[in-house]
Amino acid sequence: MDGATRQAHAELHGQAWRHDDPIWDAIYPPNGFNCRCRVQALAEEEAERRGAKPNPPGPRPRSAESRPVADMPEGATGELPARPVKRVWWTDRDGARRSFSPDAGWGYNPGAHGPEIARTGAARRATPAPWQPTWRDYGERLKHAKDLPRAKPPKLLDAAGATAAAAAQIAGELGMGESGRLRIDTPFRPVEIRMRGVQHVAQDRQGRRERRANRILPTLQDPDEVWLTLYAVAGEGGRPDRPEVRTHYLKVWDDGGSFSVAAEDHAGGLFWTWFPADWGALNARRRGILAYAKEDE
Repeated sequence: MDGATRQAHAELHGQAWRHDDPIWDAIYPPNGFNCRCRVQALAEEEAERRGAKPNPPGPRPRSAESRPVADMPEGATGELPARPVKRVWWTDRDGARRSFSPDAGWGYNPGAHGPEIARTGAARRATPAPWQPTWRDYGERLKHAKDLPRAKPPKLLDAAGATAAAAAQIAGELGMGESGRLRIDTPFRPVEIRMRGVQHVAQDRQGRRERRANRILPTLQDPDEVWLTLYAVAGEGGRPDRPEVRTHYLKVWDDGGSFSVAAEDHAGGLFWTWFPADWGALNARRRGILAYAKEDE
């Protein structure tokens, strides 16, 4: 509720609905890029103590006209296909009739899987929101993954014996100093590699990712594409999933069509991995907003 809060979002401040109200199918935040809205779950008794009486249930959200996805982040390029705009009508506690529309393409509830987690106790990995545009939605501008240019891969490094040795090898290949942090300039925006990300990669003893640590910097500094992808990240203890935008840096290598992915999460942590030739797996990661695409040389 500061000077940067959008008026439409400010009107939702302090409003309450039951967890099963259909309005959540459209307004579960974020409701657009740079949206800072948050949801707080309250038990019925606590809601009564706070005076957070739920608003009357309303009709299900309806899709209105399609609009281009708006509010592209700074540094993003290119045109996006139009996406439907959802609109919800609701009556506040004072009886006033109101409406709200998330930005185009953002009327989605990543927390809808929470009850399933609570029932089954299953832990789910981060799941891309299904409604996002894919590489096919960009038309002739983007090629199938198998037709992307391929870079000559650097020589494989020796495998390390233990996790600590693998982490040291990766950090050394990156040139990380004693600070345990490294700032990298990319065609999209600067990223920061931290030791916790290096240690996470090093823990994959089966994949021996340290053998390809010399591909991390080329993936970041000279990616084929950079995508901003919205994920639903599994909650813990039956809590609803939380939405998270991740930045994916993709690069294809000329060793049978392998590719590497550097993924930056919402907190700025960066993790890196490598995959053997699998065009379907690569195309599956090309979804969301195309922030950068390398021009053919």
